[in-house]
Amino acid sequence: MEIARIISSLLNRSDRLYQYVEDIQLKRVCMDMLASANDLMQKDSTTVSDSVVIWKHLLEKCPGSHKEFVVRRMNMAISPAVIAANVLDHRYQGSKLTSIEMTAAFDYIKNYSPGAFPQVMIYMAKEAPFSSNLFGKDYENISATSWWKTGTRLGFPDDLVNVALPLVAAASSSAGLERQFSTLGFTYGTLRAQLGVEK
Repeated sequence: MEIARIISSLLNRSDRLYQYVEDIQLKRVCMDMLASANDLMQKDSTTVSDSVVIWKHLLEKCPGSHKEFVVRRMNMAISPAVIAANVLDHRYQGSKLTSIEMTAAFDYIKNYSPGAFPQVMIYMAKEAPFSSNLFGKDYENISATSWWKTGTRLGFPDDLVNVALPLVAAASSSAGLERQFSTLGFTYGTLRAQLGVEK
């Protein structure tokens, strides 16, 4: 009885809360969006630079009343290093980033490797050795790691390659690794370790 009174008083005080509780369709849309974003993030092939694009897409599609929540969560998940990875990914080059996020990425690269920062400007301008024919539709299916590794043979500056490779190779989720440990646990777990030699 006490719980019903508390809920009733909360609903009477806040029309907004009542709308959220009652809007089942909005809840379903948000849950579907979050589930699909979560599935994408946990793929073995998803990198941190991809995660920025997934978050930005989620923010674009999110209903207006929930954008503030998504922005808060996105800001917790996306660090300057992750944003820098998105800038250094040849498929994105920070195309969905705000000017504040681009500044954060550039500051991260400057602090990480001051000598590489001028080369980032050349990379962003697609000037030699980063010619414009190395970007675009023909190179969308090539991973950023392969693109930068190949670039070492094309004359990409070593300073920038040494900054870019660790960033663009970082996985967005440890789910794949956790699945491997679970599988290993089935094969060699505490129960199996206790079996005698005869068995």
